[in-house]
Amino acid sequence: MGGGEITIRAAVTDEAPGVLALWRRSGATMSSTDDVPSIAALVDGWPGSLLIATSAAEIVGSIIATFDGWRGNLYRLVVDPAFRRTGVASRLLREAENVVRARGGRRLSALVESDHPLAVAFWLASDYEKHPALVRYYRNLEPR
Repeated sequence: MGGGEITIRAAVTDEAPGVLALWRRSGATMSSTDDVPSIAALVDGWPGSLLIATSAAEIVGSIIATFDGWRGNLYRLVVDPAFRRTGVASRLLREAENVVRARGGRRLSALVESDHPLAVAFWLASDYEKHPALVRYYRNLEPR
């Protein structure tokens, strides 16, 4: 693994299970929205927001790029361990920036798991700045 041509493109609904499998095998912390129906809803409701990297038809990377009219947000920049340090994350990030820019975005925020050293190292080496004062608060909502 780790070789071959990498393609970056928007995910399609049928690829939700493969994306979820990527997140699991890559050690991403799973949350209440990390399931096939939620990923399918993202792909169907916000086309082009979930980008994937593929190699020989295998999903080896992902990033979610959203824009709410005010700011772009980046989530789930994940790369299969066999494909790390090959430029996949950087390519996904640049394409995600293009998605947000095309939708009118001028500022991006990235949600990064602070207890994942490789993720933190990637963002520290990037041209993104770590905000010195912001902290994230969240709450899971029960379905109605």
